[in-house]
Amino acid sequence: PNLKVDEPVPSERSGFEDTHRPEQTVGASNPGRGLASTVRAMASQWDSGDELDELELSFDALNALEWVDAAVTTTEPAWVVAMQRFHDAGALADPAHSRSERLRQLVILCELGGHARAFGDAMREAGVIDMCLAAMPALDLAEPADMPLLLMCCRTVRKIICPDRVSRKRVREVGGLPALIRALDSGVEAVAMEATHCIKNSCYGQTDSRNEVRELGGVHAMMRVLLTPHYTNATWRAAVALCGLSWANPANRDIITTWPGVMEAIELRLGQKQETWKTATGLRALRRHMVLRASGQQVGNSDEEEEEEDL
Repeated sequence: PNLKVDEPVPSERSGFEDTHRPEQTVGASNPGRGLASTVRAMASQWDSGDELDELELSFDALNALEWVDAAVTTTEPAWVVAMQRFHDAGALADPAHSRSERLRQLVILCELGGHARAFGDAMREAGVIDMCLAAMPALDLAEPADMPLLLMCCRTVRKIICPDRVSRKRVREVGGLPALIRALDSGVEAVAMEATHCIKNSCYGQTDSRNEVRELGGVHAMMRVLLTPHYTNATWRAAVALCGLSWANPANRDIITTWPGVMEAIELRLGQKQETWKTATGLRALRRHMVLRASGQQVGNSDEEEEEEDL
């Protein structure tokens, strides 16, 4: 949409009553204001290659950028405003309207989460991670309209926790791993990929999280993602995540290496010329882990020695 940065956004444009737009302010008291142009630039990169396209979700139709502009003109941090609007949207009577308004706010939170090195601690302490993880169990895996919400919850958490050990630990502390593991079986590749990536990040350097993922059936669920024939991007994400889950963790490695037909399935996929470079690289990394394990060689001794490729 053609929108000036400081143009007021009428609430009638979305039909959602805007109760969080205090008087505009400028300067240091406004933590989120300078992000509007950054978010707009990032949003311009959303194209036909984005995973959300298969969910038939149009960011332009959501007018997400209008809501970013509205959020950053308040005296509250943008993520606080977006969280409140997310909660308010949940009370709307029309389910479709409620979903679209909640999704708008998740888009904002997700893009702000992309600046986690600057805002990650504040967003965690404000409860953004907790809110996203708490919202996921109520989303219906059999309802296609809930899939964009599920995906954006995973993606928002993943972006916030990526650079910070404290935020990664937060996922397990608030009981978020079951919700992420459940999303692996959504049947939608884009959702399964984001959940896989988020679990990988949350378990990086976290032995307790790796063990809990196994105890909750998460390694088995990720193996199902890995071996789903029509998956592509989710396949390589699962392969890389499984390498991470097996690092310095014999119990997780045993599940992966003893899975019936797993090596044959990996070799079959690698023999298919249509596989993308990322998929093939992820599968080769997992195969290497499995071969080393089968030959009795040690793969990873401690969290301090952990090394993972950013594929």
